[in-house]
Amino acid sequence: RKRNSSTVGLESSPDSDPDDEEHKRRQPGVKRACNECRQQKLRCDVVQDPYQPCSRCIKHKLDCRIDSNFKRVGKRSRFAELERNKELLERQIQELKQQVSTSKPTPPPQSMSPFFPPPNGPNGQSSAMYAGLSNSPDQQHLGSHEAVASLLDLKQGLDGSAAGFGASPNSRLLRSLEEVVLAPHRVNELFEEYWSNYHGFLELLDPEQSPDSFFDQSKLLFWTIIVIAARQFGRDRELLSRLTAPYTRLVWGSMSKVPQNYNVVKALCLLCAWPLPTSSTSTDPTFMFCGLMMQIAKQIGLHRPSHAQDFTRTHINLKDEDVKDRLKTWACCNIVAQNIATGYGQPPDTLYDATLDFGDASFHDTPLPTQVAQRLALEKFCNHITKTLYSNEKQPNDIFGERQDSIRVNMLAQAMHGLETRLDSSTNWLPLHLSAVRLHLRLHTFFDPPSSPTYSSDLQELYQATTNFLDVAMSDELTGLKYATSFIMQMMLAAGFALFKLLNSFFVVNVDRDYGRNLFYRTIRAIRNMSVITNDLPQRLAEVLVQLWKASGEGFKYEEDSDRPPTRRSVDHNVQLKVRCRMSMSLLYDSVWRWREELQGKVRVESLDKAVKNPTSPEATS
Repeated sequence: RKRNSSTVGLESSPDSDPDDEEHKRRQPGVKRACNECRQQKLRCDVVQDPYQPCSRCIKHKLDCRIDSNFKRVGKRSRFAELERNKELLERQIQELKQQVSTSKPTPPPQSMSPFFPPPNGPNGQSSAMYAGLSNSPDQQHLGSHEAVASLLDLKQGLDGSAAGFGASPNSRLLRSLEEVVLAPHRVNELFEEYWSNYHGFLELLDPEQSPDSFFDQSKLLFWTIIVIAARQFGRDRELLSRLTAPYTRLVWGSMSKVPQNYNVVKALCLLCAWPLPTSSTSTDPTFMFCGLMMQIAKQIGLHRPSHAQDFTRTHINLKDEDVKDRLKTWACCNIVAQNIATGYGQPPDTLYDATLDFGDASFHDTPLPTQVAQRLALEKFCNHITKTLYSNEKQPNDIFGERQDSIRVNMLAQAMHGLETRLDSSTNWLPLHLSAVRLHLRLHTFFDPPSSPTYSSDLQELYQATTNFLDVAMSDELTGLKYATSFIMQMMLAAGFALFKLLNSFFVVNVDRDYGRNLFYRTIRAIRNMSVITNDLPQRLAEVLVQLWKASGEGFKYEEDSDRPPTRRSVDHNVQLKVRCRMSMSLLYDSVWRWREELQGKVRVESLDKAVKNPTSPEATS
């Protein structure tokens, strides 16, 4: 009732004129200017219905459009963006010039995709523009104009592997990861570096594939290969440092995408084998990446390589070679996962079920490559050692049953000897991994009580396993130790700390001291040579090891007491461990803990960050 009264009052108001309201309803909509005129704040005579472009756009040959979501762009912000793009292009061109200057022109291998021939435009203009991209071996490098054209193509959003019309052939030649741009010859050099020095440690990939093929399969896999090859790449020592930040963002960005494909699993497998260098174990994400690798692999059904259809909603038609590749990938995932668990002193995330059980068949008769099959057998035995000695139900400080540990170790040693007779010792790097597994077995001696009747003989076996591993690793036949996986680096550290403990304990009276000290010096040099960047873990832990060595007598502590039996106190203090929950790596973590608690700042006054820049010599006298 009140609403009707108010309505009537409004309608009878002297300010309301029915004719005016009717006129407003018949008035056409607000006229809008086109995007170009709105950007410049100019008068526009565009006609919307029927649509006719405005006279200004016709005069200047502009795209006359009206977008409802159009927003003006300030000249200052636009100018700032152009300045940033200009600086970026200048840096990338400079990098390309440096890459060309440090490389020799070499023809691409037959497996590489040839450069696209230049288009034949009128008057030969297009041919002249792309003349630098001919198939002649001495013209494979980019000139400055071609580099600019390629970079402009990249900035316009053209993918380096795009093959659509309108894309300059130059855009297919470069690979870019954020601000890092690689010329084609540099990509070829890095892939050759990977195949020559890294592939032998883990034969996961197919060397017959070209870099373009890997890029098409997975951008993450392609850049993972590049990052690994850049670790010790002598022609550009700064490449790895430039790649680290954008590659890390690429990895985490790829992990956030669901669902994944098994090329991402391959990339994670390689990344876990050769992680990005770090200066602290607390900031190392490798163990986490390893868990992601195994979880993604199982989620997409790699553990059932011939039944991939059961793990996807879409139809998958796998060929025999596809099934074999998935099986090889799954085997390599378990190999790397076992290495990571052993090297970090953690329980493994491996899955050794019927898929990877080939019985007593010869390694040449399995569907896996021979090297992968033998490595898998070694890592399965390594897992058996871990479960038998380090994963039992007893508490770490419980001495119940420790007398039986020596019996278990001897039984495992016999079983390992049987496995060794089946292996082909001529396979690349297999003797090194075999001696690493043997060292993993014998490092359990540090958990034995000094009262054990076999304590002295067990220490002797540990010493032999340690020296054997170091001799194999640093032999003349194995000259590529600096390219080894992080697992080998961790076992080198474990062997170095084991040698340090034995040579500075009562046990030294039973061995050749001079040989032991010289072997220790060589070990320090080898570990430092495995460093990738300044202040990474190999450099830091080698410095810790040397400082412990010098503070403990440098192997001379028991020189004068060789004829006197050691006291129980010396046995407990020098050989026994306080950190006992990191499996065979407990020795390493125990030694670092002792250095931090007892020696930090005493052998060297400066911090460890500064000490690694001027490393302590193990051979210098105190």
